[in-house]
Amino acid sequence: MLEGTNFKLEAVTKFNKLQNFVSPYYITLLAQDLVSGSHQTFQVLVDEKGVGRLDMIVEIARPKGVTTKEPPIPCDSFSVGDKLPEWPSPDSFNDTKRFYLVKESELQNNDWIYLYLELVLCAIDRVGISDSDLSKLRIVKAVIETKEDMMPPNERLKAKTAVVYITFKGMTNAQVAGEHDERKAMVRRIFNEDTGRLSLRGHLIAENPYVNIDPVTFFNSHAHTEAVRRALELPLPPYIR
Repeated sequence: MLEGTNFKLEAVTKFNKLQNFVSPYYITLLAQDLVSGSHQTFQVLVDEKGVGRLDMIVEIARPKGVTTKEPPIPCDSFSVGDKLPEWPSPDSFNDTKRFYLVKESELQNNDWIYLYLELVLCAIDRVGISDSDLSKLRIVKAVIETKEDMMPPNERLKAKTAVVYITFKGMTNAQVAGEHDERKAMVRRIFNEDTGRLSLRGHLIAENPYVNIDPVTFFNSHAHTEAVRRALELPLPPYIR
């Protein structure tokens, strides 16, 4: 973001994490520069801040082999507040000074919007969502809100502080919606230039899996059966083998 480059993820080559519900992730990945076509290996450190929701801080994202002499800043010193905004009313999105409607062509050239949506969904359900499920996602509309004064308006796609409102289809939820129903997700991005850290926090709108659940419907649903089946297929961690 700081260098103005546009990289596309090619593959995750290695990652390590703790055997905890909340854990830092040490990731090595391969990315392609979409301008030059060259490939670059990156090292990334992602710190989870909560369970069952998207709440993470990217503490390190740098080319492999590049180091810094600056002392690390404790993660707890980087705080952006807990409360996310409410979903705006339909009329509010007509305020072009406040909101920017992402064009279809821009969705195709900004994969990070799809990535944010996938992160929200996977943070809520780590076991029950497969790559096949994610491939069915289709963004109906994405709107960006930022307080930064950026011209032309599409520069808001690069805003360091922004809220992204996403309406999407394509995944069944046993309690809330079917594959062809529209659902909503919200993600807040804050990039702190002083610390070099990126904060991502988000959730699904009007979907809380722990509230107003009919247990008979839930535990007899296809989604629950699939989640259990996939969990049983996962390899056991070393400490209980």
